[in-house]
Amino acid sequence: MRVYIATDARSRLTIPEAVRRNGKFKPNTLFELNIKPDRSITLREVKVCNNCVAGNGVSLSEMVMHYPESERNKALATLSLDYAKRCK
Repeated sequence: MRVYIATDARSRLTIPEAVRRNGKFKPNTLFELNIKPDRSITLREVKVCNNCVAGNGVSLSEMVMHYPESERNKALATLSLDYAKRCK
């Protein structure tokens, strides 16, 4: 599937609905974005294991610490809420 998208006024990208549907991505799916020296980008879904280690061996806390502060706070809030729901 080839899709062309453009950044918005704030240089953000949105994954089109057709791509999300085709990839069967659910809300709050975690992705890893990799920018290569030739400026090509790879985006892949990251699954976090039961022992809180991402598929590439990086701990969840280490992974989240690489996020910009605003995104880190959102991720931690989302994880906290999810954990609280599971502990009920």
